[in-house]
Amino acid sequence: MVYHFLLYLTTLIFDLFASIRLAPDEKDLQIALLQQQLRVLKRKVKKKPRLSRPAKLMLMALTTHMQRQTQQWQQRLREAV
Repeated sequence: MVYHFLLYLTTLIFDLFASIRLAPDEKDLQIALLQQQLRVLKRKVKKKPRLSRPAKLMLMALTTHMQRQTQQWQQRLREAV
């Protein structure tokens, strides 16, 4: 289980470094393509996927980080207005 978590963590770090070099337009295009791929997969697969424990932990950590970033931006926006 520890090895799976380390594998998810290293792939996440490599993906983050790869996305840093992308221009904002390229990131938007990549997000749009990934959303389309998800729609196609949802049509093909009828049942929900089962996530492993490391995958759930990684999603939880990313979601928490994203919520904190969103709260910080909302706070900055309120201060500016």
